[in-house]
Amino acid sequence: MRLLLCIVLSATSLSFGAVSVASPFKPESAGSAGKSSQGQKKKIENSVSFVILSQQADREVHAKQLDKAKKTADEISKLADAEPEAETKGRIEAEVHQIKAEIAIMQADWSVAEQELLAVKKISSGFAGNEGTGHFDDLITLIRQRQGKLHFGPKLAPEIDAELAVKTQLRALQIAIEEYAREHNDQYPTKIAQLARGYLDKYGGHFTNPFTKKAELPQLASSEPLEKDTTLGKGKLFYKLTDEGQNYMIFAGGFDDKPIMFENGKPFILRAEDAPVEPIFHTENNHPHID
Repeated sequence: MRLLLCIVLSATSLSFGAVSVASPFKPESAGSAGKSSQGQKKKIENSVSFVILSQQADREVHAKQLDKAKKTADEISKLADAEPEAETKGRIEAEVHQIKAEIAIMQADWSVAEQELLAVKKISSGFAGNEGTGHFDDLITLIRQRQGKLHFGPKLAPEIDAELAVKTQLRALQIAIEEYAREHNDQYPTKIAQLARGYLDKYGGHFTNPFTKKAELPQLASSEPLEKDTTLGKGKLFYKLTDEGQNYMIFAGGFDDKPIMFENGKPFILRAEDAPVEPIFHTENNHPHID
């Protein structure tokens, strides 16, 4: 399924770049091979059709040929209607909703975009798990901000788009951190330099600050919680180890130089799975520092 977050953010609008599309159709297992050559042939044909149509829709959205993209989405929907396997059917339907969300975003029809993304998230959670739908949460927040539904956070479109780009970088940083731990006996990196080669680049972490447009690596934060009035800097990413190195948290500065927030008003912090929730803010009056 194409990732909707493979987007190009500009100061005034959202547009979508070309991405690769994986087929949702599962290959037949060795034990079932030959049992239904006709059925297997049809599945291969549908798989090829799905990839071709999805790539076509992506090009049409990118070229702002939105009426054509709608018709292509309808063609993909027919593949879903004919698919008997539940998970494959769900993946195809998620792709259709995602294309419709892209079209709605290009038309600044935020209400429809929100509905379509919520449908994608609901379907995707069935096969990707809730932890796999974080990018959709980020986009849904952006759309609600564009609609003026949220009472905090940025109000101007360029700042809203920039914060979404920062969240995308935070999630790329988390993937790099987790991959490093898997390859180093579950030990998290103690320095950003340990991630600089082979991890940040591998997971798309070019880390250009969306606010300043300058290349900036994440920074290692001190172990002390932040003061309420701490200034982080717009678009700056921070990584800190917690629980004596057994866990971590990553966060970033938003449009107002303060930590970016979730919709619920809490700081946007990504942690290790099942990690205990540690406060980001200090309750005492000692000012922390950023290493």
